[in-house]
Amino acid sequence: MRHGAVWHDPCTETRMSQSERRFVLLIGAAGRIGSAFRGAHGERYRFRLADLHTDALAGTPGAEHEIIRLDIADADACRGACAGIDTVIHLAADPSPEADWESSLLPNNIQGVVNVFRAASEAGCRRVVFASSVHAIGGLEGDEAIADDAPPRPVNLYGATKLASDKTFVAANNLAGGNRASGTNERADAVQSNLPT
Repeated sequence: MRHGAVWHDPCTETRMSQSERRFVLLIGAAGRIGSAFRGAHGERYRFRLADLHTDALAGTPGAEHEIIRLDIADADACRGACAGIDTVIHLAADPSPEADWESSLLPNNIQGVVNVFRAASEAGCRRVVFASSVHAIGGLEGDEAIADDAPPRPVNLYGATKLASDKTFVAANNLAGGNRASGTNERADAVQSNLPT
């Protein structure tokens, strides 16, 4: 994995006309990576923008976007959020190394991932894009690159939850059998240096 890689568009391989814009559920839309993605692609896609904090989402470029408050720890809310969606981009997590296990990491970074994958599969979403983290492998030291085949060595509970989420993603994608959804797992930290501050 390269630190500082350029963000690519994980939603589609082909351009669609304005009338055929793909309907994308962007979970974690108010976060750093979600904000950059919706800013760069708001004209291209019709978004259902989902986050616990929705105040900043109204300024998204483009038209016909929906804004919803979503707690990914709520399975029913995830089902509602995925209804009618083609592509799910799941960026929500608590990234704090000091986050509490019981009240935040477990419901947001573990159960939330399960809820989103199940909801997307049940809704027939064609693609799920999941943001992992370099913290699932270890931590970045300056501009140090981490090899694609580096063994997992999480240095904190956040990293451990991202590693568990990675494995959950693989299992969910395998269980879907390719019939209902295809998946992409991106290590989001690789794009951090190219995002606006």
